[in-house]
Amino acid sequence: MPNPIRSCQYCHADLPSNLIPRHEAGCIGSPPSLDRLFIAGRVTRTDSGCLVWQAKIKTGKGQGYGILTSMSAALVGEERANRAALVIAVGPSPGHRALHSCDNPPCVNPEHLRWGTQKENMADAKMRERASAPPRTRDLPRETVTCPVCASPFTRPVGGSVRVNETCGRSCGTRLARSRRNPNWVDPRITRVDRICPVCGKVDQVRPSDITDHPTCSRSCGNRLQWSRRK
Repeated sequence: MPNPIRSCQYCHADLPSNLIPRHEAGCIGSPPSLDRLFIAGRVTRTDSGCLVWQAKIKTGKGQGYGILTSMSAALVGEERANRAALVIAVGPSPGHRALHSCDNPPCVNPEHLRWGTQKENMADAKMRERASAPPRTRDLPRETVTCPVCASPFTRPVGGSVRVNETCGRSCGTRLARSRRNPNWVDPRITRVDRICPVCGKVDQVRPSDITDHPTCSRSCGNRLQWSRRK
């Protein structure tokens, strides 16, 4: 049995009755309302009371929040569904953020939302352990090591996301990087020892750490050494 024909209460367009709710939710003549917003986003209620947005969800930066269509966003003045729900419920608040008390980004329940500053937003995230800042360099434990270039002791942080310094300063770091790019470059400040290749018997000057990392003088000698160990 076909659906009866009804008229839209805003634009008076004649449509089947099963299409009227969806049409009225996006009708340009309807005033902004929570009912219209919820119908347009196909909102579902969870056990915790959240009204979860089921339509388009933002991806990338600021992901997880509901997104309105261009027509609905033009009427409400907001692109995000959570901000639009708060604007309709309590009014706009330029320059403020829509803070969730439920920590659920797609929730558009005005009872779970409030206007707040970015400082309050970060305080809430820290209190609920949703944002953890990396430790500062000065708070990390430190160790004392010897510079491989000038042999002077220096301290460096241990752990964290800080890049570990191999040398005591930029000058020594530049000399160390240059010696690695060109093994034939001799720096009098870098300690070098004799290395005897166990394959061909060639003697060359290398850093003490290279004797353990690279016992042979070339790649071909290294391959021969590996084959001899496998046999």
